[in-house]
Amino acid sequence: MNEQFQKTGPASNESRSRPKNKKLIMILAVTALLILLLVCSAVSVYLLVFRGRNTGNDSNSTDSNTSTSAQIDCEQVYDDWVEANGEDFKSCIQDLSFETCEKPEGFDDSYFGDTKILLVLDASGSMGGKVDGVYKINAAKKALIDFLEVIPEKVELALWIYGEKGGAQSGAGCTDTSLAVDFTTDKNKLKNRINSIKVKEVIASNGWTPIGLTLDKIAKKYGKLDSEDNDFIVYLVSDGEESCGGSPVKEAKELASTGLKPIINVIGFDVNNVASKQLKDISIAGNGDYFSPKTAEELSSIFDNEEEKIRAFDEYKRCMLNAEIGASWDVSNVVTDETFCLVGKLTSERFSSALADVPDDCREDFQERYRTRDQLMSDFIDNIRAGRFEDRENYSEQIKQQIEDVEEEFFSE
Repeated sequence: MNEQFQKTGPASNESRSRPKNKKLIMILAVTALLILLLVCSAVSVYLLVFRGRNTGNDSNSTDSNTSTSAQIDCEQVYDDWVEANGEDFKSCIQDLSFETCEKPEGFDDSYFGDTKILLVLDASGSMGGKVDGVYKINAAKKALIDFLEVIPEKVELALWIYGEKGGAQSGAGCTDTSLAVDFTTDKNKLKNRINSIKVKEVIASNGWTPIGLTLDKIAKKYGKLDSEDNDFIVYLVSDGEESCGGSPVKEAKELASTGLKPIINVIGFDVNNVASKQLKDISIAGNGDYFSPKTAEELSSIFDNEEEKIRAFDEYKRCMLNAEIGASWDVSNVVTDETFCLVGKLTSERFSSALADVPDDCREDFQERYRTRDQLMSDFIDNIRAGRFEDRENYSEQIKQQIEDVEEEFFSE
């Protein structure tokens, strides 16, 4: 029993001492940790305070070098951004061309619009004479009515008559010139008025030939019309020269110089050489053609040829005006597409520039450079739009000039 107790006794004393050893170890460990923390703190303070001063001096120098380096490289920073993010504005620009028209080979009754034809008929006493057994006034009436039949329906027509009523040469006879039917598309009005002229009355009235006064009155009546809105063609049929002391060549020049810019064609029906020269000079002054038929058949054939010219010209002008309208639509569509594309690219670039990752030292330089680019691109867009509309206006002017050239070619050969 005692041995047992003796054996177990020391074991009990050892177990009692273990807690005391653990506490001591813990105290020592904590103490060592505190010492280590103090040492680390001291080292940190040393590094921050003493080395930081030297580092600060070096930092100032480095910052200065970095700033200088950034100033040098800012342009490259911007160029790199443009290369990576800049939009291709030229890719928005479309090819744009305008159509033109060839002189048509065939004719139809369709017409676009604004040709005016003034028929001037001599109903003086001499038109009561005969050519190959046919009264001249009847031959002229038939030629004009046949001419009316084939003129396109929408062409406006008017009739002017002189020498119909007669009278003294020193009085009413030489002032007898007036508008019989004003411009209309109703051909029957002109036909009825032409048919109302009777041979017996022409012979009986024995009227005179006031061509100069007639051209002067036409100028006063229609001279303010604009040639851009009206193609004005005159056909003057006469069998003699001026007989009332007027100056028909001078009046023809003045009429031709008005804003109307008419083409005055003259038909000298069975005239002598003196009358033929004066009538031809009138046509030249009026930028028109002169014809000198000797028979009723020749007179009719002249108007047949003129009818073909008018139809050809109408067809050509209709084509050109349609081309002008088409060009207007094309320009509008292209401008819309180009503007949408260009503005879209400009907006995208603005957004990208706002989010650009740019060094602080280059930020102001970058923004200034981009503002310049943005303004250039905005001006580019405005110039493109303005250029397109200018192209359209130039094309419209070309259309008008080409129509005038063809009209002169057709009616002033």
